[in-house]
This record gives sequence, structure tokens and C-alpha cells, in this order.
Amino acid sequence: MKKLTILLFILFVAIPLNALNENGKSRSFTDIATWCIGDAWTYDMDIYSSSENGSFDGTINNLIITVYGVTTIELNNATYDVYWLNLTGNVNGTISYSFISGDIEGNIYGEMFVRRADLSDVYTNIVSYGTIHYLLFDYDYELNITSTFFPPAEHFDFPLLQNESWNYYYNSKINGYFKIDGLLNETINSSEYMEGELTCNGINNISVPAGVFYAFHIADDNETYESWYSSAAKNVIKSNIRQNGNTTYNIHMNMTSYSLNSQQINISLELNPQNVSVGENINLSGNAVFSSNGEPVSNNSVLVELPIANKSWITSTDESGFYYLNIEAPFFIDYTPSINEIGSDGIIVSISYNIYSGYKVKTLILDEIKHSFSLSKGWNLITLPVENNYTASSLYADIPGCNIILSWNASIADFDLYAPGVPNDFVIENGTGYLIGVENDTFLNITGMPIESVAVPLYIGWNMLGWFNSTPTNASSLLNSIPECNIVLKWNNSKEDFDLYAPGVPNNFIIKQGEGFLVAVDEQSIWHG
Repeated sequence: MKKLTILLFILFVAIPLNALNENGKSRSFTDIATWCIGDAWTYDMDIYSSSENGSFDGTINNLIITVYGVTTIELNNATYDVYWLNLTGNVNGTISYSFISGDIEGNIYGEMFVRRADLSDVYTNIVSYGTIHYLLFDYDYELNITSTFFPPAEHFDFPLLQNESWNYYYNSKINGYFKIDGLLNETINSSEYMEGELTCNGINNISVPAGVFYAFHIADDNETYESWYSSAAKNVIKSNIRQNGNTTYNIHMNMTSYSLNSQQINISLELNPQNVSVGENINLSGNAVFSSNGEPVSNNSVLVELPIANKSWITSTDESGFYYLNIEAPFFIDYTPSINEIGSDGIIVSISYNIYSGYKVKTLILDEIKHSFSLSKGWNLITLPVENNYTASSLYADIPGCNIILSWNASIADFDLYAPGVPNDFVIENGTGYLIGVENDTFLNITGMPIESVAVPLYIGWNMLGWFNSTPTNASSLLNSIPECNIVLKWNNSKEDFDLYAPGVPNNFIIKQGEGFLVAVDEQSIWHG
């Protein structure tokens, strides 16, 4: 029975949450939905499940999912900004387990908390109660299952693009019970790790009882799950889940109706650009008007949030209701890895005036890091702050006017040298500094995925390292974080000499992303950045 009850639970938490195509227009991509309080979608579902423990064959009708509110929820030592959804429905069918076999009739209700920024599942509670007719008698039953997800179960990589694939992974903790009066009292307590790949295969015209929709087709890599999304309905309109084997199940869901609400204040949001690199400037702008009369919300504060990076800003509207803000894109990653991006997540703008309020969500897409080096004539001490496949020879070839590259070999306390005609090519490693000699002022532009961590062995004596993090550091922080470090050096090209920091020397210089430096240590250790 555990497999059957868990299956019913998974049915609900797997209900996909759709992307919204602005104004319901048909196009080859679609961004995240901004749901309003009162939005509601109704579905009918046919379910068949069979395993060695029993079977269920029935329907869930009039399953209504309603946006009840916007709130915050604390789970797993984190606070999430979420939509609060209510669920209601009716269940009918036949159930078989051990000596129990008969018709089942009942009701379903529950709640789900879904992150506004990416529509990922955070917490779900499903309750079903009713009657099982067994032999000549009716027995009351109750099913209560709660699941929490860590990280939140992010099934979709917004914005959805045709032919784009992404991975997903999360842990779910499931707790609950299933009771049949006088016959069964089973506790459910389990944990599951879920992972897989999903692909947006294309766009189709799909007919369901709610109407005919232009919908995005999403499917997994093993043909067990597929859904179709409509930008007009702001949600999934059709879904199929199937599996054959020791446990067999087939679930078919169709939307029968939907209704969409408006907010008290209509606030728009434009991101320019929407695809950015870490550290790149983004212009956010939009207009805020009262939905009842179209009048501007003038001279009012606007809250801008990027929850995944724990960042927030404040700006304000002018007399016409227009607002503007320029921010610098911070580094973040999400839980739907894709080859096309570092991460993507929603920026939320919110506005309140007396008893009226409104909000808008739009996805910010973090592309590969773009880093530009301005190299001055002579020596330059740099590090490559992205994952790369460079060797000294290929890096040399990409730098106009380069004539030599030096790498400090701490194990022998001497330089490894590469120059044309010198057969000593070496790998360019993460977290390591390199001296680049150039004939004239020149440049180097690189792109790549960010370096998440390094493990550079430090030897007694001098070691040449590189700062790959987007947030700058300073010499004293480095000295204090490295065991038995007593000197930090940074190359100053303008005076062709090193800047020095040591305890008692008031020269606590800044070290930025892409800059190399030298440290002297009296103890071997591992540097992790």
C-alpha cells in the first residue's frame, strides 16, 4: 500500500507549473508565469497503478488548483518567497491491497507552496478522506502525506526554449499515514532523490476540454513523462505519466477549465539585457498603474528582489508611474543545469499603495562569464577566472603581442617558461597566477563557466596564486586566511615592481577577479580560494 499512497502523492507534486508567454502571444519561447491571487485551473485525471502490493484504477475529477495567496515559508534553514496554492478534488475508483478489495469514493484537499521566482516545489500536503466499500460494509479511510523538497524541486528552466534541454535534481522527504478504520493503519516515512533530463521538444496545437491551445511540449529523456503548456492558460493543459515494470502506472490529466484574475496594481518589468554575464549592468524598467482606472501609481517605492542571490534593491516611480533601476548582475547558479547558461531565476518587482498592491516576475539569465584583460607593455600577473582548456602555447596564441609566459613552480622554487621555440608547454590551471610578457599594450577576452572551487598545494616559500572569485578581496584577508602566511605581493605594472603587504605594513591593497598574486608561507597547506 505504501507504493500506492506514495504514487497518489507524487501525482500531485508532479503537477507541472507552467511558463507564461507575455500577453498570451504565440512564439518560440516563453518566460515564467506571474500568477495572481484567485487564478484557478481545473483538471480531470485518469489513473491506473499496479504493483506486487496491489492496484488502483480510478479517476480524480474536478481537481481545482487555486492561488490562495503570496507568503513566505521557512524550511531547511531557508526562507522562501512563495505562492500559496489550495487543492480540492474528488476521487473514485477501485482499490486492491492484500485482503482489501473494493470501490473507493472520497475527497481530496491540500496545499502547495511554490517559489515565485522559478515555480519550484517547496512543500506539499495532500489529504484524502472518504469510504472504501469492502464486502458488505463501508470503511472510512484517511490519507495524509506531506513532502518537503531540498533543494526546491525545480522542474523547468525558464524561459522555455524550443529544443533546449536541462537537468533537474532534488531530494524529497515524505511523511504521512494511510488509515482504513479497523483494517489498516500504515505510517509513511521515506526519502527519495530525484534526477533526470527534460527537453522542450516543440510547440503543438492541443485540444482539451478547456479548449484548443498553442502549447509547449515538455518530455523527459526516458519517455515516462510529458506535458503541454499553454501561455494563454498560464499553466499545463495536458500531462501523461507512465511507467512499466514491477510497478506500473499510467496517469492522464486534462484541463477542463481555468479562470485568471488581475492584480490591484498592474506593474510591468523589462530587463535590458535579459541575458547577462556576472558583473554586467542590467537596466530594469517598467510602469505601474491602478488596474481599476489606468491611473499611474506616482512617486511610490518599488521593491526589486533576486531571491536566489539574496539581493534586493529599492527604486521609485515618477509622476507618470515609470520606474528605472540599474544593477550589476551577481553570481548565482540554479538547480536546472543547462549547457546554455550558468543559471536562471526570477527577478520580482513589487509595489504597494495603501491597500493596493501588485508584482511582476521575469527571468534573469546568467550566461557564461565574460572577462576582459587590459594588458600593459611589459609584465602582467593574471589568472583565468573561468574553466578553460588553455595550455601556455594556446594562451600565447590568443594574446596579441605576447612574447613569453611564466609559471612559478613552487615545488622547485623556479619558473617554468614558455616562448616560441621553447619546448616546455604547460597546462593553465585554475587558481594559479601567470606572468604574461607583452611587447605593447594589448588585451585578452575570455568566456567560460565560473570556477566553483580550487585546491592548490602551497609549498614552504613562494607560491603564485590567482583570484577567481567575482567579489574582490584584499591582502590582509588573504594573509589571515592562509596558514603561516607572512607576505603577500601584487605586481604593479606602472612602476614595474611589486606592492608588498605584511603585518605592520600599511599597504592593504585590493585584489580583483583575474589578478594574480604571490604569497610566502612557512607551512604546507591547500589553498581553496
